[in-house]
Amino acid sequence: MQEAEVLFRSDVELSGSLVLPKGKEESERHPAILFLHGSGPVDRNENAKLGKINAFKLLTEEFIPHGFATLRYDKRGIGKSKGNYYEAGLSDLVADAEAALHFLKTHPNVDPNRIFLLGHSEGCSLAVLVQQRVAAHGLILLAGAAESLKVTITRQGEEIARDFGKMTGLKGVFMRLFKIANKIAKEQQALISRIERSTDPVIRVKGQRVPAKWMREHFNYNVLDDLSNITCPVLAISGSKDIQVRPEHAKVLAEKVSGEAEAYIIDNMNHLLRHQEEPANMVALKKAYKRSFKKPLETQLISHIVKWLKKNT
Repeated sequence: MQEAEVLFRSDVELSGSLVLPKGKEESERHPAILFLHGSGPVDRNENAKLGKINAFKLLTEEFIPHGFATLRYDKRGIGKSKGNYYEAGLSDLVADAEAALHFLKTHPNVDPNRIFLLGHSEGCSLAVLVQQRVAAHGLILLAGAAESLKVTITRQGEEIARDFGKMTGLKGVFMRLFKIANKIAKEQQALISRIERSTDPVIRVKGQRVPAKWMREHFNYNVLDDLSNITCPVLAISGSKDIQVRPEHAKVLAEKVSGEAEAYIIDNMNHLLRHQEEPANMVALKKAYKRSFKKPLETQLISHIVKWLKKNT
């Protein structure tokens, strides 16, 4: 394969990696996949300081032998991309993804009529929003939520409280004695209210920067409102051990689009697209993810995507 550092612009300059299969001719045009990140300060491979998911690099290595070009890029303000990560809203991320799609469509070695958007987590919402601006050939939605961010984080807070309530031993006694779960739930609702009242792109909470503009725009957006506008082929996949997004949402996403769609829930796959044997639990999430970083991507995931790509190319 041939990998090259590339630059393209939305309202800021973005940096990415374009990978091309080795063609028989220099002028050969390949089908392509554009990767759209999940949430957080992640680079082109979905890596952050807190952990290296590395999903997009690993997926690229799987897709290239099948003749697909790929483009993955650093989120604005991260890695080599310009801009301010914390000040960016959902609308800015959509504009960046649209610019990446335009770049691919105009590249001499990419077939503009055979470009797929692959979104992971938040990237699924980005894919749906971008598709309504600039058409891609198909959407691959991995671990996507069929609800607004406000609903998701409220539910996650309730699940944290529930899991704390189930703790046994001295930890369980301590949690119940000091009503830790109730305090977490109250703090979460207070934060949501503060974000909704604010107009600043960034606020500080206990000394930490919070991307308030991004959260407000997500609070007001529900991907379900736009799915009926999607007429291209769609593949939606989630994992049964995904605790951040409800696994059944893959089927909801597929059912709501107007085009041909397939949905799969992979047994024992978590939100990081890895195999997980231990129970899905919000309290033990960090430990489970730390172990996941060292594992390969779930083989069934790759198999489903490659089979679907070949079918729709």
